[in-house]
Amino acid sequence: RILNREEQKELITDAYAIVAGTEKYDADMLSVCKNLKVVTRFGVGTDNFDLDAMKKMGVQVGVIANHNAVAEFALTLILASIIGHGMANVWYLIVFAVIMAIGAIPVIRQRLTARKKAD
Repeated sequence: RILNREEQKELITDAYAIVAGTEKYDADMLSVCKNLKVVTRFGVGTDNFDLDAMKKMGVQVGVIANHNAVAEFALTLILASIIGHGMANVWYLIVFAVIMAIGAIPVIRQRLTARKKAD
């Protein structure tokens, strides 16, 4: 079941960190947090955060997002449909290579950025 605002407030009163979903963290909700240091959103966007209130409180904000999830799901559905048509072995290798390449792009970009900063 979804917690109401009062139940949420009870749970976060002594929290140092919150991993947020879609629940709203406005100034009223944050007013009960005495120890809060970090709020991280598991998903995309911070529309449900009162960023001004968090900044005044000195709370750091982060986002954990998996932008590849939709593409990976689409490729999985394509692969699942191909399995029934006898071309699974060839397509499986192609799809696997594409998924690995997509996943490697952020890591490669991060390493190149780190090298540029080091130079």
